[in-house]
Amino acid sequence: MSSPAQAAASIANSKLSTGPSSDAGKQTVSSNALNHGLASPKPAHVALPGEEAAFATHLESYRKTYAPANQPEADLVRTIAESYWRLERAHKLENALFSQILQ
Repeated sequence: MSSPAQAAASIANSKLSTGPSSDAGKQTVSSNALNHGLASPKPAHVALPGEEAAFATHLESYRKTYAPANQPEADLVRTIAESYWRLERAHKLENALFSQILQ
């Protein structure tokens, strides 16, 4: 159990530790936990930094191939493209891991 002084210090400290308040600061920290992008719920995080252009090309090829006629079809095509992108990344990570272990 903390003393009254420790509790007061904790309350005072918590008022200083609120995280970023500017939009730019919030945007910066929004991807702090992004490591490999395999489990990211945000579509913006399907492509890791530096992969954006390649993913855009990948997605566009799926759109051209499947030519979705409405929003539900467009959503499905995007989901397929994102899932394949993540699966390929998982295969690369798996291969890298096995290569590292087997050396």
